[in-house]
Amino acid sequence: MFPRYLVCFLVMITPAVLVCGCTKHTDQTDEQISIAREDAECIVVIAIDLSGSFADLMTRDGKAYDFTCRVLDKYFRNSVGTNNRVIIAQLSATNRALLFDGTPMQLRQRFPTAAEFREFLLSKSDPRGSRIHDGIVDAIEYALSDASVASGKTRMALFALSDFDDNAFEPQQSQRRLADQLKALGRANCVVGFYFLEHFRVPAWRQAFRESGVRHWVCESEIVAYPTLPSFD
Repeated sequence: MFPRYLVCFLVMITPAVLVCGCTKHTDQTDEQISIAREDAECIVVIAIDLSGSFADLMTRDGKAYDFTCRVLDKYFRNSVGTNNRVIIAQLSATNRALLFDGTPMQLRQRFPTAAEFREFLLSKSDPRGSRIHDGIVDAIEYALSDASVASGKTRMALFALSDFDDNAFEPQQSQRRLADQLKALGRANCVVGFYFLEHFRVPAWRQAFRESGVRHWVCESEIVAYPTLPSFD
């Protein structure tokens, strides 16, 4: 038998111990668990070349901002309040391709002007090199890691704005990786557009698209004045 005073002491401290233990466990759980987002109806990925002189075309001349606005208008015109997402990636010497993942409204609110969008892109880029194919692959793999995209439940569109002049390590191997990823996009029933390519690179990538299984795609050179946006249907 415990002395009466010891029993009383244990009764008094037990709730406190339990409360402290529960609080500590909750804190750890909050740090480890991330709340999953609801599946989006549509995800658009835009990969922008910011390497070398091509960065001027995309930023100073405003091509990247103009293209992004066109995409938002075409694919998200009536999507206010939905879970649709826009992913922005950059292609330059840096290994960090992914820059932004949010709703169309969040993108417009964060970058209401072409100047703000330009400054953001340039602040994240390294124009001393062009990691084109691997950067696009990074963006594709990130999007396909969403199970709803990989299964085809969420529609996905990928757009790459680049001359496709890749001077990264082993560019041919990187090019084959990208061609393989196009096949993954074909299996997920995605639409794809490659724009502003150097003219002589267009035939090879059009052939890669024909072999990929992607049903709706566009591949246009830098001479095209007004890029064509593919449709899901």
